[in-house]
Amino acid sequence: MQYASYKIDGAKANDFRAAAMPLFADATIKAELQGRMINLDRATMSFELDVRGGCPQGILELGKRFGTPVNSYE
Repeated sequence: MQYASYKIDGAKANDFRAAAMPLFADATIKAELQGRMINLDRATMSFELDVRGGCPQGILELGKRFGTPVNSYE
């Protein structure tokens, strides 16, 4: 089973950001990560990380580490 996205709770947003900083050294990966962060709720700072369609491994690992899987598909 695969997942379309991971829900990142606002309580984990700072930890997620700190873990993502090494990925920001690569401008292409940084832009892709920012593009995959969707449905931001500014009140809670929670968001979804879209991992469909050839998601780079580093981004996928962030989702698995900090998120709750949602929208499963085969």
